[in-house]
Amino acid sequence: MSLATALGFRINETQHEKQRSPNNIGDWIPGKPIEIRISAMRDRRHVELVAVHEIAEYMLCKLLRRSDEKAIAFDINYKGEFKEPGDDPRAPYHAEHVMATFVERIWARIRGVSWSDYSNEVDEIVSSQVRIN
Repeated sequence: MSLATALGFRINETQHEKQRSPNNIGDWIPGKPIEIRISAMRDRRHVELVAVHEIAEYMLCKLLRRSDEKAIAFDINYKGEFKEPGDDPRAPYHAEHVMATFVERIWARIRGVSWSDYSNEVDEIVSSQVRIN
């Protein structure tokens, strides 16, 4: 049993166009188990980073009693100026997103991932310039 399974998460990789929000490469969907959807990426470690971020963000939101419904609605309807909805200070889970990004950056360092390369791939996918089949 994987750690994610033990904690009640199911992680699935999907085509970006199948994400609920075009602004997100990672998404957590409440349920039993909690589903983590990650857009397909070239580097498997990048998928891992998104998973680490989403799990941390979800767990922090639960710990701090943030509403799943408000977070999901904010993401799906986001039309702001930030690359990721969670970066917007108006996001109902902004603090949790910032903390999860910190954890993600630490994990990138541990895994030897260039944050610049990772960010570039994320930007390419979100801007729909690259689709992974």
